[in-house]
Amino acid sequence: MVIRDDDTQSNSNSLPAGDAGAHSHAHVNTDLRSASPLDRFASGVIDYLIVAMPFVYLILAPFERITKETALYSDQASTTFTTVFAVLSGCSFIILYQSLLIWAWGGTVGQLILGLRVRSIWADEKIRLSQAFLRATLWGVSWLMLGVPLLAIFSNRLRRPFHDRVADTYVISTRSERAVKAPTLRESALIRSLMWALCAMLVFVLGNVLVSSFRGFDQQKDLISTLESEDTLCELVSEAQADWPQKNEAPADRLSVAMSLFAAGAIDRKCLQAEVENLHKLDEAGPGLYLVKSFVYSDRPELSDKYLDRVCSRFADSPECHMSVVIRAVADEDWDTMQSEFEHLKKSGLVYPAIWAVKQYLRHEDYQSAEVFLDEIPDSRALSEFINPSRAKILWALNRRDEASGVESVAYSTLGVESKLELSSYMCFEKIWFNCDAASEHSCETFSKIANGYDDVLGSTEASLAFLRLYECKGGANPNYEKILNFPLNENVKALAAALNSPGTDGFTDLLDEADTSGPFAAEVSRRLVERAKSVSLLKQLEAEWRDRPATRSWQKVGATLFRKFYDMHEYKLGTEVADLMNSQIDPAPANKNLFEKFIVSAFKSGDVEHARVIFARYEKYFPMPVSRTSSSTDQLRMTASEDPFQVVVRSLRGGGL
Repeated sequence: MVIRDDDTQSNSNSLPAGDAGAHSHAHVNTDLRSASPLDRFASGVIDYLIVAMPFVYLILAPFERITKETALYSDQASTTFTTVFAVLSGCSFIILYQSLLIWAWGGTVGQLILGLRVRSIWADEKIRLSQAFLRATLWGVSWLMLGVPLLAIFSNRLRRPFHDRVADTYVISTRSERAVKAPTLRESALIRSLMWALCAMLVFVLGNVLVSSFRGFDQQKDLISTLESEDTLCELVSEAQADWPQKNEAPADRLSVAMSLFAAGAIDRKCLQAEVENLHKLDEAGPGLYLVKSFVYSDRPELSDKYLDRVCSRFADSPECHMSVVIRAVADEDWDTMQSEFEHLKKSGLVYPAIWAVKQYLRHEDYQSAEVFLDEIPDSRALSEFINPSRAKILWALNRRDEASGVESVAYSTLGVESKLELSSYMCFEKIWFNCDAASEHSCETFSKIANGYDDVLGSTEASLAFLRLYECKGGANPNYEKILNFPLNENVKALAAALNSPGTDGFTDLLDEADTSGPFAAEVSRRLVERAKSVSLLKQLEAEWRDRPATRSWQKVGATLFRKFYDMHEYKLGTEVADLMNSQIDPAPANKNLFEKFIVSAFKSGDVEHARVIFARYEKYFPMPVSRTSSSTDQLRMTASEDPFQVVVRSLRGGGL
């Protein structure tokens, strides 16, 4: 009688009826000794953890770098393809390893060591290569099913799991003492129940995964809350998102909000990276994600550039593509391209390009354009530490002094230490660069308190320049520059202090050769060089260089210093030419009343009375003069030029005579 493979009879040497019918011409192997499941497991450990693993690592090594790189810049298609190809390569090696060794020697290295052999279930038939390949392939499939089909080794009477039964193979032990008997009915029933339970659990889990994938990520808010509680996401981004102005009643995009906060300096790169790593999986990889990652990995230029390239290659003419052009233009100092792209981005309605525009226009001292873009930024609490200082600087530079002072006063009550330092150092320096009358005002007092109360706050050029100028104002006519060298100033400003401590102009010339000629530091060095100059010939040379520079606020400060120097040296014609050029480029009239009065005197004393009348007419629009101040009384007529040159010139221009 022929017994089925899963029959409950006790004859363990019988074969399945179906198999016997299909191979009725063959002889049944009567010397079957089932291998122990423990020996089969041990052979697998030897084969795949000791023998095959080094070869698998060698095969997968070329794919590792490619997979990491494509995963980093979110090339999902390339990452998936590379991963699948790497897995298939590793699996192919395992399948070939099994197939060839079992076909050639009847077992793998581990099986041969433990005395196991793979045999055909039919007597006197050598296992074929196709048979060995089928067996190895189905063995791999069983592992893909979490190894559940392999549990049949504990329930099947001939200890044949799924891959052995399909391939008509059988694993025997050449060591009779290691062979095992067929499982009992109770053992078989228990294992089959376990297998069915595991299969049901596997189906349940896979079903839930599929349902979740179709339902989407409706619990995004819960996920975000959880990540924030674990300090994985920045809570500030959630707060800003809730306060962000909505468009078409749609909530603001979290990634765009994070990018805006990063551009404004409200969050750091670590926070931005956390947003990218934990939230980009909720959405398809879009241009915003690639753009943000270019900032996250800005310390790795090659990778950052790949992200920027991907933005435009996949999303041409998108706002993010134009923003990537801006980023490259900033790196290349291509100001014309930046201006063009900012004008294009103004139509996008995105916040972070406007923040970038404000910062770049401030850096290039184009305050009118900076104000236009600042008005595009929403009045969000999260951006207040960027908006308020920027607005105060812009208003001051545009000579709207009362408005600037109002914004400044409000800002000090809301800003953190770093933002307060930035604003107070700027405002203090602006107010005292011409003279020290404002050294005791609120701006300078605030800056002085911060500079004296915190360590390492003078690292920036702007803060150090303000500290140097305030030190000079408080030091009287002859400040001790050697003493200030002991303060933790910016290295460039410390070099400027050293030049001030030395006689002559060589130190300033050396600094100008090394400095960026368009930056505020270079402008301050140029001003100091003009102040130190003692010959008209040197001043003329400095004036020629000054004329070739862009007309910015820093340029205006150097020009004002040149004018004062020519005025003090009674070179009124040269001074008037400088003042005229300044007025043709930037109207400095409201900025400094004293300078405007000297301009009128200079024009008059250079012999061009009509020009002086024109300038005086403009002066009275800004600073109306009472009649008593210009009266031609006997006392007024007796005044000399040395007492009040401006009053003398005014009387003359109004017909009072000298």
